[in-house]
Amino acid sequence: TTRPVAAKKKKSKAGVEQKLLMSKFMAHTTAASAASPPRADEGFANVVEWQLGDVQMVLGSNLVVFSDADDELAATVNVRLRREDRPVTPELALDYWLQNVMSGAQKLAICLH
Repeated sequence: TTRPVAAKKKKSKAGVEQKLLMSKFMAHTTAASAASPPRADEGFANVVEWQLGDVQMVLGSNLVVFSDADDELAATVNVRLRREDRPVTPELALDYWLQNVMSGAQKLAICLH
């Protein structure tokens, strides 16, 4: 009798790179959580503390928000560049909205190029 031989799965380069990236992210995340929270002088333009129930977070961002310093009533705007051939998905729209909420920006402008 013959027994079937299990086919060996080929690891694609993209799959290996994705696993390596995830491994680096997890190592960085766990190391950062054990350290002290980030400060503005550690590479982030803005640092915000958020409290969600019992969870307290320190979020760092380099998002640039434009505003008119002379007009307090003027809207603050987050300007994003996006390649024209890449669609704006619901997930991306949610990400942009959340960035605006966290940074206090009132409007979003997407410039397609």
